[in-house]
Amino acid sequence: MGDEMQGTTHEEQEDGHTQAGDHPPTSGHGCPVCPKRQQVYIDLTRIGREPARDPDKKRVRSVILRATNRDENPCSPSRKSPRLRRRTMRDADVPSRPLDARVIIGFGTALAILLAIGADSYRSAIGLAENSRWVAHTQVIVLGSTTAALLLAAASFLFYREFRQRERAEADLRRSEALYQAVLSQFPNGAVLLFDGELRYRLAEGQGLAAVGLSKAGLEGRTIWEALPPETCAVIEPAYRAALAGQPTTFEVPFGGRHFSVHVRPLSTAGSGPLGMVVTQDITERKLAEDDVRRLNAALSQKVVEATSAMEELEAFSYSVSHDLRAPIRHINGFVDMLQRRLSATLDETAQRHLDTIARASRHMGQLIDDLLAFSRMSRGGLMRARVSLGSLAREVIEGLRPELDGRSIEWKVNGLPDVSGDPAMLRIVLTNLLGNAVKYTRPRAQAIIEIGQSAGRPGEVVLFVKDNGVGFEMQYADKLFGVFQRLHRSEEFEGTGIGLATVRRIVHRHGGRAWAESSVDAGATFFVALPRGPETS
Repeated sequence: MGDEMQGTTHEEQEDGHTQAGDHPPTSGHGCPVCPKRQQVYIDLTRIGREPARDPDKKRVRSVILRATNRDENPCSPSRKSPRLRRRTMRDADVPSRPLDARVIIGFGTALAILLAIGADSYRSAIGLAENSRWVAHTQVIVLGSTTAALLLAAASFLFYREFRQRERAEADLRRSEALYQAVLSQFPNGAVLLFDGELRYRLAEGQGLAAVGLSKAGLEGRTIWEALPPETCAVIEPAYRAALAGQPTTFEVPFGGRHFSVHVRPLSTAGSGPLGMVVTQDITERKLAEDDVRRLNAALSQKVVEATSAMEELEAFSYSVSHDLRAPIRHINGFVDMLQRRLSATLDETAQRHLDTIARASRHMGQLIDDLLAFSRMSRGGLMRARVSLGSLAREVIEGLRPELDGRSIEWKVNGLPDVSGDPAMLRIVLTNLLGNAVKYTRPRAQAIIEIGQSAGRPGEVVLFVKDNGVGFEMQYADKLFGVFQRLHRSEEFEGTGIGLATVRRIVHRHGGRAWAESSVDAGATFFVALPRGPETS
C-alpha cells in the first residue's frame, strides 16, 4: 500500500476480554509464509472523532482497521492463534482535519488499486460516527476487481466531498459565533444578559458591565442573589419571573451610582427550558438632563409668574393714568377752543399760530390717551366668542372709512373671506387698524389699491391678509411695527400714535393667533393675521 500504519493491537479472547499488545506494521508487501500470494487484511469499520486536549477543536482520535479473510491462508491472523477472533489497529492522533481527509482518500484509492490488480473477494464494512452526530455505515461486497475499484473510488470521493462540506459549515458557524460574541462584547453603554428558570445568568456581555463594577466572569453561572446586592434583586426578581412566564417588562433601576433602563423579555429556544433576556442601557446622562430641564422649567415658570404680575400691574397703571389724563386734556381743548372763538379778531398771526399748535397737540394727546385705554381694555376684558363673517365685517369697516377718503381714488378688492370664531368687537378693531393703515400709507398714490383676502397657512389656522401699494418699509425694522409707540415714519408725513398695530397683535394673541408683515420700500406692504381654525370656523 505504500505508507505503513503502525498502531496498537487489541485481541478479543474467547472469554470476551481484549488483550492489547504491539504488532508489526501492516503493509502491502508479500507474505513470508505464502510468498506467492499477497493478502491485505484491512476493513475500514469506524472513524470516530473524540474531544482532544483542546476543547474547542475536535480531531480524529482513531482509525480502526479490521480484516476477515475467507481463504485458508496460514498467514491469516485467525490462523495464527485459535483463540484470536479479531485484530484491530488504532491509528495515532491525526494532527488536523485536512490530514484526516488525505488519510481517508489515500486509503480508499490504495485499496481500490489493490483490488483492481487481482485480489480475491473481500467482505468489508465501513462505518462513520462521532458521538451520534455523524452516523454512516457502508458495506461493500467485492464482486470483481474492476467493479470494486470503481465503487471504492466513488465512495472515497463522496465521503471526501461530504467531509469538506461539513468542514466549511463548521467554519461558517465558528465565524458567526465569533461575530456574535464581538457584537455582544462591544454592546455600548449597557449590557445584554440571559438567565434561566433558576434566575442564573447564562450569558453576560457589554461594555456597561465594567462601568458599575461587574464582569462577565462574576455573573455567568451565578444567580442574581449570588451576583447582585439584595436591594437590586428585590427590584429585578419580579420582572425576571414575569419574563419567564412570557410577560415583557421595562423599568428603571439605580445601580452603582448610575441609572439604567432595563428591558426584560422572554426568550424561546428549541430544546431548552424557559429563558429570559435582559438589555440594559445607561441613562444617567439623560436623567441628569431631565433634572436640568425640570429645574429650568421651574425657574421659567417662576419668571412667567413674575412677568405676568408685572404686566398686569403695568396695564393697571396705564389704564389708570390714561383715564385720569382724559379730564385735563379735555379742559385744555375746551379753553383753547374758547380763546380761538373770542380772540380770533384781535390776535395777530403769530399768536393764532401758537393757539393752533396747542389745539393740535391737545387733540393728539386726547387720541393717544383713547388709544392707550383701548389697548389696556384688550388685556383686561374677556373674549366674547361668536361666529364672525370676516367678509361682512370687512365691508362694514370699509364703509366706515369712506368719509375720511376726501375724494381719493381707491380700488378695493375684497376676496372670499372665511367665517371664524372670535370676539366680533375685537376683530372689528383689527380690521379697522389694518385697513386704516392701508388707506393712510397709500395717500401718495394717485390710484391706491387695497386688497383683503385669505392665504395659505399652517395646518389648523385661517390666514387673513391686507395688501396695499403704499410707501412700504424696510424689513429690517419689521419687528418694531407691532410695539407700543413704535413708528417707522415721522408724524409730519403720516399721523398716528404708534399703538394701532400693537393693539392688533394683542387681540390676535388673545385669540391664540399670530401677526406679521412683509414689505419693501416704495413697493407696498402686506399684513397677515393668522387665527386658529375653531369648531365654528368655515
